Amino acid sequence: MSSYELEARILADLCMKCGGRCCRNHFIFLSELEYVRLKECLNFREGSFDTPYGSMKAIDALHGSCPFLGREGCVLDPEKRPLICRLFPLRFILEKKGIGFHLSTLCPFRDEVRVLKTWLAKTREDALEELKRGWLKKEILCYGHYLRVSEDKLCEID
Repeated sequence: MSSYELEARILADLCMKCGGRCCRNHFIFLSELEYVRLKECLNFREGSFDTPYGSMKAIDALHGSCPFLGREGCVLDPEKRPLICRLFPLRFILEKKGIGFHLSTLCPFRDEVRVLKTWLAKTREDALEELKRGWLKKEILCYGHYLRVSEDKLCEID
């Protein structure tokens, strides 16, 4: 087992202990491509968040949980989950030097995640590739704006 796989397993165990706080009581933002793909899977309650950069589609889990959250965690295959979900507890925002990644204070295990250096590095690398391929700049700006005005505070990784 590679160090990435080992760290991903550690993270999965931490997520099971938490019970899916990241899947409850907020919007789960989707790129347009993710929205179209997930809408084919399940008719979920849609949300939209308006920002100075436009609006962004989301799964509305403001007053409950994500419809993809089951007893054992997410029912979607890992590669089919929205980028926001696969990254958590990492969050991204557009910074002057490019896209920056930070840990969310919503995660009760962020200090334990901070030491998973291989997982963090590979996940950031994979996310950057996906953001370049499947997210519009407007979507990145909208999501970053949401994080700036939400309860989801960010903290540095290193």
